[in-house]
Amino acid sequence: DSCISNNQQDEKDNILVFGSRKKSMDFYYESNWDELINNQSLRLVPAFSQDQKHKLYVQRALREADGGSGALIVHHILERNGAVYIAGGSKM
Repeated sequence: DSCISNNQQDEKDNILVFGSRKKSMDFYYESNWDELINNQSLRLVPAFSQDQKHKLYVQRALREADGGSGALIVHHILERNGAVYIAGGSKM
């Protein structure tokens, strides 16, 4: 499971679901997110709707984040007592 690192993660782990139009223009705080990812305290699920031919929105990114089962968020919240943050443009 890509949500679990080599060293066991605890209740401090978080998932950030970031949706916006273009990564190159709208990926706010990217360097901060990268640092948290490298420290293995954040899992990022990005959804940039205009960076590919077929639009990718948050709902689809979440479904695809764990191979299509949609259980990523349920498992993270209910079984690991984790937090999930969804961020992006207010008009998305």
